[in-house]
Amino acid sequence: MSVYTCIALMDNNAFDAKAEIKDDRIEIRGKKCADVLYADICDIRLLNYRVMLFLKDRAIELSSLGYETENFFEQLWLAYEAKSREALLIDSEEIMTCEGDYSYTEEGRHRSSIAKLILYPEALCIVPHDSGARRFPFCFGSTPERSGFILNGTQDTGEFWQIKRLGRDTEPFFSCLLKNYEQTVKKWLEAHRRLDEDITRRLGERSENFEVFIGAAGATVAAGLFALSDPEFWFAAVKDGRAAVEIVTEEDAATYLYRYEGSDDEFILKLRHAMETVRKHRELIYITDEKLAEVPMYRMAVERSPHVRFLRSANAGRVIHNSAWERNVLSWLNCI
Repeated sequence: MSVYTCIALMDNNAFDAKAEIKDDRIEIRGKKCADVLYADICDIRLLNYRVMLFLKDRAIELSSLGYETENFFEQLWLAYEAKSREALLIDSEEIMTCEGDYSYTEEGRHRSSIAKLILYPEALCIVPHDSGARRFPFCFGSTPERSGFILNGTQDTGEFWQIKRLGRDTEPFFSCLLKNYEQTVKKWLEAHRRLDEDITRRLGERSENFEVFIGAAGATVAAGLFALSDPEFWFAAVKDGRAAVEIVTEEDAATYLYRYEGSDDEFILKLRHAMETVRKHRELIYITDEKLAEVPMYRMAVERSPHVRFLRSANAGRVIHNSAWERNVLSWLNCI
């Protein structure tokens, strides 16, 4: 990575410095030094030939970059974007990337700015120069729509996204978006149809646990995949603000318990999103906040997924698979 000469302003002190863009941080060296992890940056702004790094508790200003100012900002954005993409837990190759304006609603809040707009086979990713990077999976979305140079879409949990100002990329981007949306939804529905038909065989020894969930009076039982290419899956019993979730993997994981507000249907929708988001990184749904803080990429991942944050906030413990498992689970669901 290139090293840039600048003046840094940190903690009300200005000094000559060298700024180097790394894969996971920006290093600032001078009278004062700082290693600023991308995981700690909330926003990066180019303001009047000054590059501003906004952290949760302070701001750092880099100026006097001269003709390198815009190049420095673009290179920093690209490095920050790459880390944001990693934090979105994407496991496929991009199809198309362009740049434009975006807006989306999430948990009743609205965000808008300029962003890298990246199309993957199974999702649309919006990656701005702040912590608002989001991945919108096609399997949970409505059919994307186009109105002139504006593209729109809605998720089944209510999030609404819009992108525009793509210029000449509008038509090819929308064509790829629509094609991959249709293919993904078709594959996702077929994969879940096969799961529903074959779930008892695929459960093996865990089928007894599934039968306990089925027999829980008044409970709604749901099951789902983590990803199309992943044979492992999950199933849950949900009742009146409480849920028990089993993850079917090669390991004998515990049963995870959740307490939540809102309807059971809303919980199931958010659970589906969270499980599809984490895929192979399932520890994200249960590791402690202390452990999470130790892994910068995981901190970024949780910050960029409202559904993973929801599931973590609803965590109420777990039940070990032993002789008391059935009684403990049914007691939690208030079925005994």
